[in-house]
Amino acid sequence: MTWHKRRVLVVVKAAPERSKKYGECVCTAGITEEGEFIRLYPISLDVFRHGPRFKKFSWIEVECERVEGEKLARKESHRIREGSIRVVDTSLTESPVDWAGREKLLAPLRSPSVESLVEAFDRDRTSLGFIRVGDLQRFYKSEEPNAPGAKELRTMQATFDAMGGMGRPKWILNQIPHVFRYKFRCDVPAEGCHGHDMTCEDWELFESNRKWPQHYGTPELLWEKLHDRYYTKMKEADLQFFMGTESRYGSWLVVGLYYPRKGEAPFTSPRSMNT
Repeated sequence: MTWHKRRVLVVVKAAPERSKKYGECVCTAGITEEGEFIRLYPISLDVFRHGPRFKKFSWIEVECERVEGEKLARKESHRIREGSIRVVDTSLTESPVDWAGREKLLAPLRSPSVESLVEAFDRDRTSLGFIRVGDLQRFYKSEEPNAPGAKELRTMQATFDAMGGMGRPKWILNQIPHVFRYKFRCDVPAEGCHGHDMTCEDWELFESNRKWPQHYGTPELLWEKLHDRYYTKMKEADLQFFMGTESRYGSWLVVGLYYPRKGEAPFTSPRSMNT
Protein backbone atom coordinates (compact mmCIF):
# COMPACT_ATOMS: atom_id res chain seq x y z
CA MET A 1 0.00 0.00 0.00
CA THR A 2 1.48 3.33 -1.07
CA TRP A 3 0.21 6.51 0.56
CA HIS A 4 0.54 9.89 -1.15
CA LYS A 5 0.29 13.20 0.69
CA ARG A 6 -2.32 15.45 -0.94
CA ARG A 7 -3.54 18.96 -0.19
CA VAL A 8 -7.33 19.17 -0.64
CA LEU A 9 -9.91 21.96 -0.40
CA VAL A 10 -12.96 20.34 1.23
CA VAL A 11 -16.19 21.33 -0.56
CA VAL A 12 -18.58 18.49 0.40
CA LYS A 13 -19.34 16.61 3.58
CA ALA A 14 -22.15 14.21 2.72
CA ALA A 15 -24.60 12.86 5.29
CA PRO A 16 -22.94 10.16 7.43
CA GLU A 17 -23.69 6.52 6.70
CA ARG A 18 -22.97 3.13 8.18
CA SER A 19 -20.62 0.94 6.19
CA LYS A 20 -20.36 -2.80 6.85
CA LYS A 21 -16.63 -2.54 6.25
CA TYR A 22 -15.75 0.80 7.85
CA GLY A 23 -18.48 1.45 10.43
CA GLU A 24 -19.94 4.95 10.87
CA CYS A 25 -18.21 7.20 8.38
CA VAL A 26 -18.46 10.24 6.15
CA CYS A 27 -17.71 10.62 2.45
CA THR A 28 -15.90 13.89 1.78
CA ALA A 29 -15.21 15.50 -1.57
CA GLY A 30 -12.76 18.22 -2.39
CA ILE A 31 -10.56 19.91 -4.94
CA THR A 32 -6.86 19.12 -5.19
CA GLU A 33 -4.11 21.68 -5.70
CA GLU A 34 -4.08 20.50 -9.34
CA GLY A 35 -7.72 21.61 -9.70
CA GLU A 36 -9.35 18.19 -9.85
CA PHE A 37 -12.18 16.70 -7.84
CA ILE A 38 -11.26 13.99 -5.32
CA ARG A 39 -13.39 11.74 -3.11
CA LEU A 40 -11.91 10.87 0.31
CA TYR A 41 -13.32 7.83 2.06
CA PRO A 42 -13.73 6.60 4.69
CA ILE A 43 -13.42 9.37 7.28
CA SER A 44 -14.63 8.06 10.61
CA LEU A 45 -17.49 9.98 12.17
CA ASP A 46 -15.31 10.30 15.27
CA VAL A 47 -13.02 12.64 13.33
CA PHE A 48 -15.80 15.23 13.24
CA ARG A 49 -16.61 14.76 16.93
CA HIS A 50 -13.21 14.32 18.57
CA GLY A 51 -10.53 14.80 15.92
CA PRO A 52 -9.24 17.62 13.71
CA ARG A 53 -12.62 19.18 12.92
CA PHE A 54 -12.76 21.10 9.69
CA LYS A 55 -15.38 23.15 7.90
CA LYS A 56 -16.24 23.17 4.23
CA PHE A 57 -13.73 25.26 2.27
CA SER A 58 -10.91 24.34 4.62
CA TRP A 59 -7.66 23.19 3.06
CA ILE A 60 -6.53 19.91 4.60
CA GLU A 61 -3.47 17.77 4.13
CA VAL A 62 -4.12 14.04 4.03
CA GLU A 63 -2.36 10.84 3.07
CA CYS A 64 -4.40 8.80 0.60
CA GLU A 65 -4.25 6.32 -2.24
CA ARG A 66 -6.36 5.66 -5.31
CA VAL A 67 -9.05 3.02 -4.69
CA GLU A 68 -8.55 -0.06 -6.84
CA GLY A 69 -11.22 -2.64 -7.43
CA GLU A 70 -14.20 -0.39 -6.73
CA LYS A 71 -17.33 -1.77 -8.40
CA LEU A 72 -17.94 1.31 -10.56
CA ALA A 73 -14.26 2.30 -10.90
CA ARG A 74 -15.05 5.95 -10.11
CA LYS A 75 -11.95 7.89 -11.02
CA GLU A 76 -11.97 10.33 -8.09
CA SER A 77 -12.21 7.73 -5.30
CA HIS A 78 -9.34 7.68 -2.80
CA ARG A 79 -8.91 5.84 0.49
CA ILE A 80 -7.39 7.88 3.33
CA ARG A 81 -4.83 6.80 5.88
CA GLU A 82 -6.41 6.87 9.32
CA GLY A 83 -5.14 9.70 11.49
CA SER A 84 -3.41 11.55 8.64
CA ILE A 85 -5.78 14.53 8.31
CA ARG A 86 -4.30 17.92 9.16
CA VAL A 87 -6.01 21.30 8.68
CA VAL A 88 -3.55 23.68 6.99
CA ASP A 89 -5.54 26.73 5.81
CA THR A 90 -8.96 28.12 6.84
CA SER A 91 -8.84 31.44 4.96
CA LEU A 92 -11.75 30.48 2.65
CA THR A 93 -13.97 29.66 5.64
CA GLU A 94 -13.58 33.03 7.32
CA SER A 95 -15.99 35.98 7.36
CA PRO A 96 -16.36 38.03 5.26
CA VAL A 97 -16.29 35.22 2.71
CA ASP A 98 -13.78 35.51 -0.11
CA TRP A 99 -16.30 34.69 -2.83
CA ALA A 100 -13.87 35.55 -5.62
CA GLY A 101 -11.28 33.18 -4.14
CA ARG A 102 -13.81 30.37 -3.99
CA GLU A 103 -15.05 31.05 -7.51
CA LYS A 104 -11.52 30.92 -8.89
CA LEU A 105 -11.25 27.33 -7.68
CA LEU A 106 -14.83 26.24 -8.46
CA ALA A 107 -15.32 27.79 -11.91
CA PRO A 108 -13.10 25.36 -13.86
CA LEU A 109 -15.13 22.47 -12.44
CA ARG A 110 -18.62 23.84 -13.12
CA SER A 111 -20.53 21.79 -15.70
CA PRO A 112 -23.54 22.98 -17.73
CA SER A 113 -26.01 20.21 -16.87
CA VAL A 114 -26.69 16.87 -15.26
CA GLU A 115 -26.73 15.32 -18.74
CA SER A 116 -23.14 16.44 -19.31
CA LEU A 117 -22.15 14.68 -16.08
CA VAL A 118 -23.94 11.49 -17.12
CA GLU A 119 -22.03 11.55 -20.41
CA ALA A 120 -18.75 12.11 -18.56
CA PHE A 121 -19.40 9.14 -16.28
CA ASP A 122 -20.05 6.93 -19.30
CA ARG A 123 -16.91 8.22 -20.99
CA ASP A 124 -14.28 8.11 -18.23
CA ARG A 125 -16.04 7.32 -14.92
CA THR A 126 -16.21 10.96 -13.79
CA SER A 127 -18.36 10.71 -10.65
CA LEU A 128 -18.21 14.17 -9.07
CA GLY A 129 -19.50 17.41 -10.55
CA PHE A 130 -20.72 20.93 -9.90
CA ILE A 131 -23.69 22.65 -11.58
CA ARG A 132 -25.73 25.84 -11.22
CA VAL A 133 -29.49 25.46 -10.68
CA GLY A 134 -31.57 27.43 -13.16
CA ASP A 135 -35.05 26.70 -11.79
CA LEU A 136 -35.63 25.20 -8.35
CA GLN A 137 -39.09 23.68 -8.62
CA ARG A 138 -39.69 21.64 -5.48
CA PHE A 139 -38.15 20.42 -2.22
CA TYR A 140 -39.90 17.50 -0.58
CA LYS A 141 -39.42 14.34 1.43
CA SER A 142 -40.21 10.90 0.12
CA GLU A 143 -41.07 8.02 2.43
CA GLU A 144 -40.60 5.52 -0.37
CA PRO A 145 -37.59 3.38 0.66
CA ASN A 146 -36.94 2.46 -2.98
CA ALA A 147 -37.31 5.93 -4.48
CA PRO A 148 -35.05 6.42 -7.53
CA GLY A 149 -31.50 7.07 -6.43
CA ALA A 150 -32.34 6.65 -2.76
CA LYS A 151 -30.24 4.72 -0.34
CA GLU A 152 -30.48 4.11 3.35
CA LEU A 153 -30.01 7.54 4.89
CA ARG A 154 -29.44 8.00 8.57
CA THR A 155 -29.18 10.59 11.28
CA MET A 156 -27.03 10.59 14.39
CA GLN A 157 -27.67 10.17 18.07
CA ALA A 158 -25.30 9.78 20.98
CA THR A 159 -25.01 6.68 23.09
CA PHE A 160 -22.42 5.21 25.40
CA ASP A 161 -20.16 2.32 24.68
CA ALA A 162 -20.39 -1.11 26.28
CA MET A 163 -18.03 -0.19 29.15
CA GLY A 164 -20.82 0.30 31.67
CA GLY A 165 -21.90 3.57 30.11
CA MET A 166 -18.54 5.12 30.94
CA GLY A 167 -15.95 6.74 28.75
CA ARG A 168 -16.42 9.07 25.81
CA PRO A 169 -19.61 8.95 23.75
CA LYS A 170 -19.80 6.72 20.74
CA TRP A 171 -21.83 8.00 17.81
CA ILE A 172 -24.22 5.67 16.02
CA LEU A 173 -26.46 6.19 13.02
CA ASN A 174 -30.18 5.53 13.07
CA GLN A 175 -32.30 5.21 9.95
CA ILE A 176 -34.82 7.95 9.25
CA PRO A 177 -38.04 7.13 7.39
CA HIS A 178 -37.67 9.45 4.42
CA VAL A 179 -35.21 10.94 1.96
CA PHE A 180 -34.99 14.60 0.98
CA ARG A 181 -35.37 15.39 -2.71
CA TYR A 182 -35.10 18.35 -5.08
CA LYS A 183 -36.87 18.87 -8.39
CA PHE A 184 -35.00 21.33 -10.59
CA ARG A 185 -33.77 22.34 -14.00
CA CYS A 186 -30.13 23.07 -14.73
CA ASP A 187 -28.96 26.57 -15.55
CA VAL A 188 -27.92 25.34 -19.02
CA PRO A 189 -30.36 22.45 -19.61
CA ALA A 190 -29.57 19.90 -22.26
CA GLU A 191 -31.77 19.82 -25.35
CA GLY A 192 -35.01 18.01 -24.59
CA CYS A 193 -34.38 17.94 -20.82
CA HIS A 194 -37.57 18.02 -18.73
CA GLY A 195 -35.80 18.54 -15.42
CA HIS A 196 -34.50 16.33 -12.63
CA ASP A 197 -35.80 14.82 -9.39
CA MET A 198 -32.90 13.83 -7.12
CA THR A 199 -32.05 12.76 -3.61
CA CYS A 200 -30.08 15.30 -1.55
CA GLU A 201 -27.48 14.07 0.96
CA ASP A 202 -26.09 17.40 2.15
CA TRP A 203 -24.93 17.01 5.77
CA GLU A 204 -26.12 20.50 6.76
CA LEU A 205 -29.66 19.51 5.79
CA PHE A 206 -29.50 16.31 7.82
CA GLU A 207 -28.05 18.11 10.82
CA SER A 208 -30.96 20.58 10.67
CA ASN A 209 -33.38 17.66 10.60
CA ARG A 210 -31.61 16.15 13.62
CA LYS A 211 -31.26 19.25 15.78
CA TRP A 212 -34.31 21.36 15.05
CA PRO A 213 -36.99 19.13 16.66
CA GLN A 214 -35.83 20.38 20.08
CA HIS A 215 -36.82 23.91 18.99
CA TYR A 216 -39.88 23.12 16.88
CA GLY A 217 -42.15 20.79 18.80
CA THR A 218 -44.24 19.18 16.06
CA PRO A 219 -43.34 17.37 12.81
CA GLU A 220 -45.50 19.88 10.93
CA LEU A 221 -43.64 22.89 12.32
CA LEU A 222 -40.28 21.20 11.78
CA TRP A 223 -41.11 20.59 8.13
CA GLU A 224 -42.31 24.18 7.72
CA LYS A 225 -38.95 25.45 8.99
CA LEU A 226 -36.96 22.96 6.87
CA HIS A 227 -38.94 23.87 3.78
CA ASP A 228 -38.39 27.59 4.38
CA ARG A 229 -34.64 27.12 4.89
CA TYR A 230 -33.93 24.64 2.12
CA TYR A 231 -36.45 25.74 -0.50
CA THR A 232 -37.76 29.29 -0.05
CA LYS A 233 -34.40 30.78 0.91
CA MET A 234 -32.59 28.65 -1.68
CA LYS A 235 -34.81 30.10 -4.42
CA GLU A 236 -33.58 33.53 -3.37
CA ALA A 237 -29.92 32.45 -3.60
CA ASP A 238 -27.54 31.64 -6.44
CA LEU A 239 -28.08 27.93 -5.74
CA GLN A 240 -25.53 25.43 -7.02
CA PHE A 241 -25.25 21.69 -6.44
CA PHE A 242 -22.24 19.51 -5.88
CA MET A 243 -23.16 16.23 -7.55
CA GLY A 244 -21.88 12.71 -6.98
CA THR A 245 -22.71 9.14 -7.88
CA GLU A 246 -23.69 6.58 -5.28
CA SER A 247 -21.35 3.64 -5.08
CA ARG A 248 -23.55 0.72 -6.13
CA TYR A 249 -25.44 1.71 -9.27
CA GLY A 250 -23.95 5.03 -10.36
CA SER A 251 -27.12 7.09 -9.84
CA TRP A 252 -26.39 10.81 -9.58
CA LEU A 253 -27.29 12.54 -6.30
CA VAL A 254 -27.04 16.03 -4.85
CA VAL A 255 -24.24 15.61 -2.30
CA GLY A 256 -23.71 19.24 -1.30
CA LEU A 257 -25.33 22.68 -1.48
CA TYR A 258 -23.58 25.94 -2.37
CA TYR A 259 -25.70 29.08 -2.14
CA PRO A 260 -24.10 32.53 -2.19
CA ARG A 261 -26.53 35.42 -2.36
CA LYS A 262 -27.37 36.43 -5.91
CA GLY A 263 -24.81 38.87 -7.20
CA GLU A 264 -22.45 38.19 -4.29
CA ALA A 265 -20.17 35.72 -6.05
CA PRO A 266 -18.70 36.45 -9.50
CA PHE A 267 -20.25 34.56 -12.40
CA THR A 268 -18.19 32.27 -14.60
CA SER A 269 -19.60 30.31 -17.52
CA PRO A 270 -19.61 26.50 -17.15
CA ARG A 271 -16.96 24.43 -18.86
CA SER A 272 -17.58 21.98 -21.63
CA MET A 273 -17.37 18.37 -20.46
CA ASN A 274 -15.77 17.41 -23.75
CA THR A 275 -12.49 19.12 -22.91
